[in-house]
Amino acid sequence: MCTLRAWSLIMGSLLLILAACDTSPGPALSPTPLGAVVSGPPAGDDVSSSGRATIPAADPFTATVVAWLTTSGDFSDPFQDLQVQMLNQDDTTATARVTLALRRPATEPWGTYSSLFTFTRQTPSAAWHLFTHPPFVAVATQTVTAGAEATEAATGHRSRDLASLALAKPDEGWAGGTGGTLWHHAAGRWQPAEPLGAATITSIALTAPDNGWAISSLPGPNVSTFLHLQRDSWTPVLTVTSVLNSLAFAGTDTGWAVGQAGALYQYRAGTWAAAAAGTANNLRAVALRGPEESWAVGEHSTILHYQAGVWQAVPSPVQISLYGVALDAMGSGWAMGTWPGTGGIILHLVDGIWQRVDSPPTAGLASVSLIGDTGWIAGTAKDGHHGVILRLTAGHWQVETMDVPHPLYAIATIAPGSAWAVGLTGTFMQYVDGTWMPANP
Repeated sequence: MCTLRAWSLIMGSLLLILAACDTSPGPALSPTPLGAVVSGPPAGDDVSSSGRATIPAADPFTATVVAWLTTSGDFSDPFQDLQVQMLNQDDTTATARVTLALRRPATEPWGTYSSLFTFTRQTPSAAWHLFTHPPFVAVATQTVTAGAEATEAATGHRSRDLASLALAKPDEGWAGGTGGTLWHHAAGRWQPAEPLGAATITSIALTAPDNGWAISSLPGPNVSTFLHLQRDSWTPVLTVTSVLNSLAFAGTDTGWAVGQAGALYQYRAGTWAAAAAGTANNLRAVALRGPEESWAVGEHSTILHYQAGVWQAVPSPVQISLYGVALDAMGSGWAMGTWPGTGGIILHLVDGIWQRVDSPPTAGLASVSLIGDTGWIAGTAKDGHHGVILRLTAGHWQVETMDVPHPLYAIATIAPGSAWAVGLTGTFMQYVDGTWMPANP
C-alpha cells in the first residue's frame, strides 16, 4: 500500500494527490464511476491539453497525481479517505487505483469514487508516461522530464471503460470507450478493433451492418469528431469545438447529435451542421421517432422536443439529470437518469407528456433500449459498486439482475431475445436464453 498526504487547492476542482507507493498489492476496491468529465486542466500547468504528461524514472515508484473532476460547484471541499493502491507493476508498466470520498453535490451524503491510472515507460530507466481512465482527467506533475514527449500507452482493451454500444443485428455490433477503445462483434464474438485516437467514444449509431456513425470526444480541449463507418472501417469526417455525448439516426439520411452546453448538430443530405437547441444545459441523449420528430434530454431536468422543424423545451415532472431516452413506434417513450439523494428515476412519455413512474431503488441509471414491448435499462446498483439491469414487463420496470460485477454505462437490444450491455473496466454482459451473464471476450 502507499503512504500519502493530500490537500485541496483553491483552484476550482483541482485535487493534489501525493503518493509514494511500493509494488505490493492492497485490498481489492470496488470502483464507483463519477460521470463524464466536462473540463480539462487549467492553462499554465505542466500538463498537456489531452491530460497526459511524464514523470521522471523513480525507484521506488513515486508520483504526484493531479485529478480534475467536474465543475467545482458539484463537489465538496475538502475530500476525505484518500487511498492509492498499486494493482501491478513491472519494469515498464504500473497501474494504480485512486479512491477518495467526497460529496456530490456538496449538500449530499459522502460517496466513494475511484479511477485507474496507468503508467508506462519504454525502458526501466526512461521517464514514466501516464494515461488515465474516466471519471478523472489526470496527469503527473512533479519535475517533468525536459524534452520528454507525452505519449499515451494503454495496457490493453479490457482495462478501458466502455461507454457506448450499438447493434445492427444480433451478431453484428460495435462498442466503444475510453482511449478510443473499439470492439467489433461479428461471427458470434467480440474482437478488439484499431483504437480511434485517444478520446472517448461516447456514442455509436448503426444504420446498417456496414454503415454507421460514432462520436469521439475529448473534454480537455473541448473537441469532438464525427466518425463514419463504411465496410468495417471508421473514417473521421468532421471535428467540432464541442463535447458531444450522444447521436441517433432515423434511417441513413437523418440524424442528430447532442452535447455539453446545449451543443446540437443535425445530419441531413450527407452533411453535419450546427443547430440551435435553445438551452445552455448539458444534453446527454437523443432519440428519433422518424425524420420529423426527436427528443433530447440532459442535465437540470432538461427535456427538448423537435417537431415541425423546431426544438422546444418541455417541462419535466421532477428534478433530474437525464442520461438516456428511447422511443417506441406507438408514440410513447422512456427516459431515465439520476438525482442526488434519490438515485435512479424513470419517466414515461404518454400523449406528449412526461410522467414519473415507479422504479426499483438504484444508485443511478445510464442507458435505455427498446424493441417492441421489451425494454432494458442499465445502470449502477444501489450499493454503488455493481451494475444493475432493469426490464420492462407489462408496463412496469423491475430488476432483472444485479449479478453484474461493475456499473454499466450502455445497453442495446435488436431482437426480443438478444441484448448486450457494457460498462466499467470493459465489462460485457449478454442476454441469451432468458438470462443475463458476463461475457467478457
